[in-house]
Amino acid sequence: MNEGLIDALRRAVEAAPDDAALRLHLAELLLTNGGREEAVSHLATLLANDPDNASARGMMSSALSASIGPVISFDWDAAEQQVEPRATPSIHAGPNEDNSPVLSAENPLITLSDVGGMHAVKERIEAAFIAPLKNPELRALYGATLRGGLLMYGPPGCGKTFLARAIAGELDAAFLSITLNDVLDPMLGVSERSLHEAFESARALAPC
Repeated sequence: MNEGLIDALRRAVEAAPDDAALRLHLAELLLTNGGREEAVSHLATLLANDPDNASARGMMSSALSASIGPVISFDWDAAEQQVEPRATPSIHAGPNEDNSPVLSAENPLITLSDVGGMHAVKERIEAAFIAPLKNPELRALYGATLRGGLLMYGPPGCGKTFLARAIAGELDAAFLSITLNDVLDPMLGVSERSLHEAFESARALAPC
């Protein structure tokens, strides 16, 4: 019975995505019927639009305190320092004195809506990564211990880089693609210096 009601509510939310009461009711049913990740996604959408929604905040806290560990983490402390708007750059780092490769950044115009399929992955990224990053109140619900980065894994050609560009597009951030050829060098110390310079370039372009 609940599954039928959940399906009906999903269709209703798709038809009226701005109806907060409908989305909240759907999230509540999902939480009580094992649909935690989907519920978190709906709650993140609610809180992104209405951070003071007490019911949504309470449900989100309950969902995040569940025993399932987070799939995605992010260095929110560093993100707090990257709130100023960024002009569209035409940017590169190098060439260096040792003629190491030039690193070029881009400003992706794609977003998650341009990524075909991978609905569960996109919902998880939106709920646990993008929405909290855009919303300080929602970020507080995730706690101050979420540190580190976003790790995507999969075989070559499955869409990891395209998805990363889409995330940068969602956040209006620069995107710096670095390959092993940009970093590795047989000379002692050159690889370490190249990696350091890549991070320095990204910091200079923050948010990147």
